[in-house]
Amino acid sequence: MSYVYKCTGWEKYAEVDDYEKGCDGKGRCVASDQIRPIAAKSMPELIKKVGEYFGLELDDVWVGNLESGSIGFNRLEDGAGFEPTPTHLEEWKRGDRTLYLCDYTFFIEKHALPVPLTPEDFEGVKTHA
Repeated sequence: MSYVYKCTGWEKYAEVDDYEKGCDGKGRCVASDQIRPIAAKSMPELIKKVGEYFGLELDDVWVGNLESGSIGFNRLEDGAGFEPTPTHLEEWKRGDRTLYLCDYTFFIEKHALPVPLTPEDFEGVKTHA
């Protein structure tokens, strides 16, 4: 049986991340949406397509409870949603810049592709043309 994998929606949570103290624990959902499904024949291909769609380099995803049908990715971002530059990271480490730990969750579904009927499926069944 053949399958297709689809990403049907996403959520993004963000919280202030202090270099020395860690995250503030006040994360909140800053964006979410259902999307026109992004489909692929394999999970690696789907992850690549999702990354391209969202402009993310999904080089290391986390997999939670498989029954939940989701994968996640996190990264540091500035207030505009961009990855920090090396200079911004140094400023953050000194406490001179605010960065956010952003957790992306992508909702994944696995669908069996339909198998066409064949004449053999109707053996023993009275049929007419």
